[in-house]
Amino acid sequence: MTFHDKHFHWPGTSDYQVKRLNLRSMYVESGPVSYLREAMALKTFKEAGVPCADWFYVRLYVNGRFYGLYLITEDLDRRWLARRGFSNATLLIKTNHWKYANLRAPDPRLDCPQTAPDQDYRGKGHGKARDCPMVYDIVNPQLQNSWDRLYDNVLNNFSTSLQQVVDRVSWAGPNDSFVQGFWDLRVNVGEVINEMAVQTLIFNVDRCAKNHYIFRTPDARWGLIPYDVEDAFATDFRSNHLPRSCAAQGWACRDAGCLLSCGEYNSISLCDRTHPQDAIERSTYNHLVDGILYNPPLRARYLARLRQLTDLYSNSGWLEREIRNIAAYIAQDATADMLLWKISGTFEGNVAALISQVQTRRGQLYDQLKAASG
Repeated sequence: MTFHDKHFHWPGTSDYQVKRLNLRSMYVESGPVSYLREAMALKTFKEAGVPCADWFYVRLYVNGRFYGLYLITEDLDRRWLARRGFSNATLLIKTNHWKYANLRAPDPRLDCPQTAPDQDYRGKGHGKARDCPMVYDIVNPQLQNSWDRLYDNVLNNFSTSLQQVVDRVSWAGPNDSFVQGFWDLRVNVGEVINEMAVQTLIFNVDRCAKNHYIFRTPDARWGLIPYDVEDAFATDFRSNHLPRSCAAQGWACRDAGCLLSCGEYNSISLCDRTHPQDAIERSTYNHLVDGILYNPPLRARYLARLRQLTDLYSNSGWLEREIRNIAAYIAQDATADMLLWKISGTFEGNVAALISQVQTRRGQLYDQLKAASG
């Protein structure tokens, strides 16, 4: 919802005003509907020091009639940047669509150089009056319209350098001066690794090629910001299905929405080139994540941070406690929402399924971290 000539005062602040709010129904979760996955994902990011949207729950009434339980999340814009301490000169870009984004190096042989190699790139244009679909939606209003092509060039330069770094590691090694210079001078490596590790901890399965922002600080260093995280804490079945295990059903990996029990998905290397988000569209891996995991010293830093986060937030019981605390807070409204919209199961049962997911994921993480260190 947008406030065209007015602003909304964000709760708990004295001077933070926003022009747009995101109203989230939470109906589509990657598992039985608990109304918790997105809120818990954002809470975990915040606790771990990853910049992300703030949020709060609301009861929605339309003409006096209860219309359900919803989650309000911040819109990421210039006001959000300022509130998080970013410079006004920070560039903030939202991934538009995986076919035309994902920091892949441009291919000059194509009419639309940034497109996915396994997709038909002709056509749609996403409403932009351009020869090719816009690679990114630029959030910062100062860079709209006339800056589009210039900014494409900035992104293309970074994407090309990223690909060169990955290619060079294979023969020159991770300590090569060009490789080290790229990571030291052009990427907020610590922040990117932290974001990657939290994404892996909470098993967010719809994040590799889209559903995040890319930012560049004035010193030309790039990083990632998570967004649209309703697919966190994924199970083997989505939304209106009772919690079941693909393995128990005897179904193959990726069949019928198999996620948690699928080794291709639940890997701690999800989003690298060998673990793309989709089995058919193999280009749906994240090129920045892939570059870090392909570089042995950076991969070691990522594994160490993932182990630390698993200890802090999963093994300590923090995730289960926070789930139960929020569930107790929203239980009455969540139950009313389930009755109104005829959502399967019970609220208590769906919350129990989410807690079971956290426990299963904890075992997966420790098993894979042990194998990686051995």
